[in-house]
Amino acid sequence: MLGFDPEVVTLDPGEQILVRVTAAIDEQLEPGVTYRGEVTVPGLSGSRVPLVVRCRPGFPSPAPGAARGAAARGPAAKRRSPRRKPSPAPRRSAT
Repeated sequence: MLGFDPEVVTLDPGEQILVRVTAAIDEQLEPGVTYRGEVTVPGLSGSRVPLVVRCRPGFPSPAPGAARGAAARGPAAKRRSPRRKPSPAPRRSAT
């Protein structure tokens, strides 16, 4: 199952936005197998985005009923904002 964040996007001409796509990895995906697909945007030509999902051999299986990742948390989950370093104070010249 794929999750999208944000789930719905409306853009004006020329606008851009980053959309995060997450994949839930569970016991149905066989380790070492490559799963391929693509995401398209209806009404937007040339919008095919290829996706490749692989479950690594030896990857631990999630506990039954355990939720993992952003797709499992849902859109209401709290997210941390990235911290920014404060700008250095402007230097004053000694005159």
